[in-house]
Amino acid sequence: MPSIPPKMQSRRPPAVLQLEELNEQLNTRLDQVDAVLETLAMLLAKGEPPGDFFSRLHLAAVRDGRLADLAFAYEQITQERRVRALSAEAQSILYGNAAEFYDELFGDREAALNWAEKALFAVPNSEPNYTRIERWLSGSVYFARMARARIAVAKCIPDVDERRTWVGLALRDLSSEGNAASAIEVLESIAQLDPDEVEAAAALEYRLLGVGRFREAARRMEARLATEQLSPAEAHRVRERLLALYTNEMADPFKAIGQVESLLSLDPGNAAALVAAEKLASVASVAPRALSALADAQYALGNLDRAAALLSHELKIARGPRRQEIQGKLAILRQDILGDAAGALELLGPVVAVDPSRDDFRERFVRLSLQLNRTNDAARLLGRALQTVKETILRSRISCDLGTVLLQSGEVRRARACLEEVIRADNDAQSVLRSARFLSDIYQQSGELKLLAEVLELVVVHETEPSLRETAAYQLTQLCQPGTEDERRAIIAWRALVNSAHADAALALLKSHYESSGDALELANVLEHMASRSVDIDEQRSLYWRVAELRSNVTKDKNTLISLWQGLILHGGATR
Repeated sequence: MPSIPPKMQSRRPPAVLQLEELNEQLNTRLDQVDAVLETLAMLLAKGEPPGDFFSRLHLAAVRDGRLADLAFAYEQITQERRVRALSAEAQSILYGNAAEFYDELFGDREAALNWAEKALFAVPNSEPNYTRIERWLSGSVYFARMARARIAVAKCIPDVDERRTWVGLALRDLSSEGNAASAIEVLESIAQLDPDEVEAAAALEYRLLGVGRFREAARRMEARLATEQLSPAEAHRVRERLLALYTNEMADPFKAIGQVESLLSLDPGNAAALVAAEKLASVASVAPRALSALADAQYALGNLDRAAALLSHELKIARGPRRQEIQGKLAILRQDILGDAAGALELLGPVVAVDPSRDDFRERFVRLSLQLNRTNDAARLLGRALQTVKETILRSRISCDLGTVLLQSGEVRRARACLEEVIRADNDAQSVLRSARFLSDIYQQSGELKLLAEVLELVVVHETEPSLRETAAYQLTQLCQPGTEDERRAIIAWRALVNSAHADAALALLKSHYESSGDALELANVLEHMASRSVDIDEQRSLYWRVAELRSNVTKDKNTLISLWQGLILHGGATR
């Protein structure tokens, strides 16, 4: 007995029939089923329309009792590689006719559906292909198959709104699908077709979670968050789902703490995030981050006692910049809650020494140093900080603080040098204003009136508090008079007084100045202000008329002119 089995004969495609032979087989006796089907496939390969040959073949198989042979022939030919080389249209025709044969004549709906799906996937934009599947699946429980067919059609639709309508129908089908694996397959197709489809993404994540594919669900949710296309409310819900996933099913503290930090930074009162943070505070690898998030959340919620306790705990393990942050916040709590100013200053000193760029910590340090008369220590610390800082705006702020401390400690000369350095740099409006205020007192006492006028001008320009601004402006008017070399400063001062108790004098002087200088627009502004203050109707009308004349003389724009004279009518009436 031979040990090697005999070689099986390969199935060669049957000979292709001539047209006369094909018609004879279809009209008389169907003996060569394989050859007839092979001939029709050859016609499709050549791009020739098969006409009614397929329907005649099906009728001949019924007539001659060759249904089983034809079913086998369809099975064989559609599985051969050469069929895949056919054009999409040819494949659609072949698969579609196989589907019709299996359903109508062979009575196998399941097999027919398989061929129908292949026909649709070959040419999705063919209405007969889709209608066939829709007709067969209508009222069935094959929801995923219907959804898959709709998505195949949707991929060929260029219009976004129409495509999303088809996707919506597919999602409706999938909501009733009991087979999670089938639903997931279709939902993944939707995610590839339209990554921004929120409903499909949420449904896919839900299905993945339902079958225990937690990591894949988490990966998809993280990807959705990374796109930054979710609404704040939806992003919040996704983060909460991720947090529950990382703390329960996946037990991943590193991923969980990231969600805790994100949730508490936006919503310090988020209950789920607070509970998770309390649990994570006992996990050594993420405890510092958990304590930090908890402390910041409690601080933001106003639970200062709890925040202080958490910060004290975190301070024992914190390193780097976070340690300075904790010390600074503890200092604030110690001063505001316990009233321990000395203890707060003790904590703030090292923080400012390491990082003087935090304005809130540095300013509180300066205030406490002045309050507790610890100006010498504060001056040394700020002086060392000034030597190490290179950033120009920060240098101005520290110089201003140092000048403030030195001034209270009685070192007027050093204080003056620091404050004048801020004025020369002129790169931070708030620091310039503070320095100008202190220098105005120094120059007043020393009788340096020219320097006093310079800093008073700065106060007038930068001050936002009306009463302080008006006080400085009036003081400046006493030093600078129109018609002198300081006329520019005088005008700045009087302009700052047009809404003060000195408004009448300021407006009169400004009117005279702009009339003599020929500045028509500024004169118009002054006259308009005078008109708004006047209680005499005739005087108002006269002033508004002159305002309109002045402004119309400097513009040729028709719309502007019309607006000017309409305003005159509104304020002064239609006649002069």
